[in-house]
Amino acid sequence: MRGIIRIIKIFIGVCSLLGLLAGCASYPQRMARVKEDFAQGKYESALSALPGRDCEGGRNQVLCLLERAVLRQALGDFEGSNRDFEVAYALMVEYEQRADISLRDLGSEAGAALLNETALPYRGTGYEKFLVHIYKALNFLMLGDYEGAGVEIRRLDRRRDIELETSRRARAAAEEAARERELDRGQVSGVENRLLTAYGAGRERAATVSNLYLSAFGSYLSALHYDLEGSWSEALIDYRRVLEQVPSSRYARIDAVLTGAEGVSAPGLELDLEGKGDLFFVFQSGLAPVKREISLPIPVGDGLIAVAFPYYQMVPTRLDRARVLIDGEEVGATEILCDIEAKQIRELIDNIPVLIVRQAIRAAVKATLLHASGEAAGDWGALMASFYNILSEQADLRSWLLLPRNIQILRVYPPEGAREVRIEILDEEGRVLDGTDLELEFRNDQTVLLNLRAVGYTPHHPRGLSVIKQWRALPRIPLSRRPRPRMGAE
Repeated sequence: MRGIIRIIKIFIGVCSLLGLLAGCASYPQRMARVKEDFAQGKYESALSALPGRDCEGGRNQVLCLLERAVLRQALGDFEGSNRDFEVAYALMVEYEQRADISLRDLGSEAGAALLNETALPYRGTGYEKFLVHIYKALNFLMLGDYEGAGVEIRRLDRRRDIELETSRRARAAAEEAARERELDRGQVSGVENRLLTAYGAGRERAATVSNLYLSAFGSYLSALHYDLEGSWSEALIDYRRVLEQVPSSRYARIDAVLTGAEGVSAPGLELDLEGKGDLFFVFQSGLAPVKREISLPIPVGDGLIAVAFPYYQMVPTRLDRARVLIDGEEVGATEILCDIEAKQIRELIDNIPVLIVRQAIRAAVKATLLHASGEAAGDWGALMASFYNILSEQADLRSWLLLPRNIQILRVYPPEGAREVRIEILDEEGRVLDGTDLELEFRNDQTVLLNLRAVGYTPHHPRGLSVIKQWRALPRIPLSRRPRPRMGAE
């Protein structure tokens, strides 16, 4: 009897919190103004619209800092961007090291007070932690800080190992909890199938990801870092890593050959870098997917238990790639090395078994509450508890919204001297959506790092395109000192 009374007390106390949650907009809704301003190139306005108090504390602090870091990068404040990234990362690691709310805890009476995941602080996903290192390395290179970039590259390798182990433990814990709770495998599979159906084409996008915690773009940034300092052997290792992940990468293949790789060829390649400059072009395209909710009401005993799950919906865009012309001559088009959209979807799909078990345990706690309410207050109690269960169950729709859809690169070696560079943004059919012109100076002893972010032809900016262009000339060991290729360009 005392246990039932305690459950009822929890129910009564939590109703006030339920009222607050019911009146709160979801994270994507709260970020709508920020996202719209960002998509239209109004970066100062987007920064002002960001809920600043969230960046100082609260359950959305990590996300607020990540979004602000992207906005600051867009504004060219690379130091401020890295400060926000580092604070966000420190919080994510702190959450990682705290005692987590275990699957067993969710089955306790105290766990019943956890209405849904949105009541908890956002802890960051493994892939988001991975991206923080990549973005910080890019920012450091834009600042000309090679040492800082090197630190992030080394942290990236360690983070990969941590996330693989964390993911393994989470799946094992979910399997153990499912056995202990004797969850019906058929029902679990049914829920899983319905969730996968909700992804639509996103499911196919996720299937293209072979390894969530490998990044061809991260490896290319690492290679660039070593190449600038003349550490050719280390750079070659990373060029090979890029080719292992993206065998079709034309630019990684060329760089591997130009750094003395054995067993790699690049037909038609000019091998002599004497009198050449270096353009390393990073193209961040589009917007990352957004989480939506699918709700599955399940009959349990005297009433209904609502079970809500998040899934990713892709943000449509006409943007496909960028083409580069130097002095009016086309030198190449960008290629995707970091498919953020596909990896975010894959990460959430991989986490479906854990989500189902957590929600099933939470549903069991609510079923106990429903039964206790019916016994204590009759039909009205059961009705109120059913109503509470339906309204209180919300999927956690929080995610890093200002990320690009993907990151692409192009690397070419134009002749030294002042050059007219034109960047054209293309759609899938190769039609030019927009273009931007730059005057760049190329030298054998420097690499021009060009970072361009393009957003447009989306629901947030349906008839136009906003483009950020940033570049820096990075001093380097002269290209002419690279090891001579051991194979020809046949």
